[in-house]
Amino acid sequence: MQAKGHHGWIHREKYFKRGEKMPIAMVLGGDPIAFFYGGVEAPYGVFELDIVGGMRGRPTKMVRGKVTGLPFPANGRGGVGGLRHARPQALRRAVWRMDRALRGAACATCR
Repeated sequence: MQAKGHHGWIHREKYFKRGEKMPIAMVLGGDPIAFFYGGVEAPYGVFELDIVGGMRGRPTKMVRGKVTGLPFPANGRGGVGGLRHARPQALRRAVWRMDRALRGAACATCR
């Protein structure tokens, strides 16, 4: 989520002011606590998954994404990493293509 004033928004603004694409990571099938905690404000500089690990009573195991090098939870069902464009329409097209690809993959596994 990139709500104005939240960490994602702050990072996004820094990248776009420099004219750079921002590395992003999306986790599929991650820890439900991380999903529910995602919309809650954490103190600046605190990694939200450290808080989730504290709630679980153990650190969240992480792996590095191959494309961006960003951390992903190791126990997720999958993840998608890439670079976010400064132009919103380019991002919408990329998300639409990813959504179409994931829907096709889900349908193929249901047969």
